[in-house]
Amino acid sequence: MDKPDEIVTHKVKTLTFSDVLFLCFMVFVVIAVAYVGRLAYLEGMKTEGSKQNGEAIAAWLTQASLDRYKDNFNPTQCAAGMLPALPVLTVAEQSTATSAKPGEEAIAAPEQEAVGSAKPDVATPSAPTPAASASAEEPKSADSANGQNVARNWGECLRYLTGEKGPWAQLKNPFNDQAITFIEKCDPTNHDIPGFIVLESINPTPPGSAVPSYTNALASSDAIDKKMLLRVTICDKGSYPIPIADIEF
Repeated sequence: MDKPDEIVTHKVKTLTFSDVLFLCFMVFVVIAVAYVGRLAYLEGMKTEGSKQNGEAIAAWLTQASLDRYKDNFNPTQCAAGMLPALPVLTVAEQSTATSAKPGEEAIAAPEQEAVGSAKPDVATPSAPTPAASASAEEPKSADSANGQNVARNWGECLRYLTGEKGPWAQLKNPFNDQAITFIEKCDPTNHDIPGFIVLESINPTPPGSAVPSYTNALASSDAIDKKMLLRVTICDKGSYPIPIADIEF
């Protein structure tokens, strides 16, 4: 049995170098996890911002589809129907526009009289008759009138929508903080297009086809005079497509 007067003391261990190294590693892991989580959150918010851009575009197109067949629809660049024909000048109006100014005729008249008094009369070629002028101008006038009877195109509408006064002027790409950009398709091999927007027209296939419809990227030259089915898609961080909505325009 131990003697009561003996005091037992325990030796206190201090942190070794391995312990300190392990604690530092754990602190680094915690900081790294927090940093990666923060980056993932920011990237997710950018993707959500791109989705909001797509939803805003889809909402405007859907609202415009209800009214763009009316005569007073604004903007006129996105209205349905055909462009109004420009007025065609008649032969008399064209000859009046190309004639000399009254002041110039008044100055030229005395000079002609002086020349006429000094020199004998010289035969001058006769001017073409109005009938001949009219026959020469009729084909050109008809072509000009027909050339204006064309449908509005998507390029003209898009330029207004993304212009300074357009409803999409304030939309920014969250990934690069620049104006929104429309492209033909999302391509995962292209890492420069996150946040870009794809507009496609949905075209029905003939009855009995294996697929009910197919899509084409909406080009600037595509006519918008009739009802259209459109699909709005955005490209995420990895340039993969995220469908937003199928709408009628």
